[in-house]
Amino acid sequence: MPELIREAPETSLAITLCVAMSGSEPPHLDRYRNELAAGVLGITASKANTNGLLLLRRLAATAPDPDSDVVFLPQPRAVNLVKACQGWVTSNADIDEDVESEITNVFFHLVPILQNIPGAHWDFIFDLIENNLEVRLPVLLFLEGQTGLITLG
Repeated sequence: MPELIREAPETSLAITLCVAMSGSEPPHLDRYRNELAAGVLGITASKANTNGLLLLRRLAATAPDPDSDVVFLPQPRAVNLVKACQGWVTSNADIDEDVESEITNVFFHLVPILQNIPGAHWDFIFDLIENNLEVRLPVLLFLEGQTGLITLG
């Protein structure tokens, strides 16, 4: 798979997503998910828009169905992942909206894991969601006016 990731990253992402969505949860997928989460911890804020975004997209693709009994990540890894993302966003680096959006996508799968852990990470999670709504909602409303297909109800 490492060769496929380098040579055809979008194809590898699609394959990973299909395996995760199948619900079969092979042991290699769980290990890969943990490796990706650990990899995010090693990314500096200056690389968040490039390497960090790619890792977050891969990590989101490995997420199990929210209705399944599969745990996305162990609790300590989830807490550390949130802290790493918080470090990116609160740094002096100019973090792209795509990165913040992908962080929110990953956090969707982390919230059930973190729900019983109080802390400052909740302020960060809510601030990030609010920021995403402020940035993305006008775009969605514009698209709704142009196409009539999108409704926020």
